[in-house]
Amino acid sequence: MNREKLLMTVAGSVFGLLMLDKVLLGPLVDSWKDRAKKISYLTQDVTKGRQLVARDSAIRDRWQEMRERALPASRSESESALLTRLDDWSRAAKLKPSQMLPAWRAEDDHVKLNCRIEATGDIEAVMRFVYDLDGEKLAVKVESFDLSSQDKQGRNLVLDMTLSGLELPREEGKR
Repeated sequence: MNREKLLMTVAGSVFGLLMLDKVLLGPLVDSWKDRAKKISYLTQDVTKGRQLVARDSAIRDRWQEMRERALPASRSESESALLTRLDDWSRAAKLKPSQMLPAWRAEDDHVKLNCRIEATGDIEAVMRFVYDLDGEKLAVKVESFDLSSQDKQGRNLVLDMTLSGLELPREEGKR
């Protein structure tokens, strides 16, 4: 009988420890791990926030530069500015444009002026046109660029390019 009591006590103790582990210790350890992860993420967020605060003036200067390079707020001024520059670049490069088609496209927080250009010329004219485009201060991006030859020697090239210019919304308080 003494042996049975000992076995029952040991079995009850083991069962009690198992239940203690499953009911109390396991969830407690899991919550500690979750909190440790949250603390780690929050520490990283605070570090990133401090870095942003430290770089505040540089970020604001970069944003102001981007705003200055954006197209004018008026759509007619934007189209005129982009088409005038495209015309100037093509004349300077001796590239013969056959088509310049502007089209507006609204995005979430900004508007893009897409412009498709078809032009012909030799390799020097195309290179000069692209060089002038690359040095432009306006916020202009090449969306697509296709260059093909009209003759077997490759002296007469056809340029088919799509550009997009960025028009940002006006800042609050600066109307």
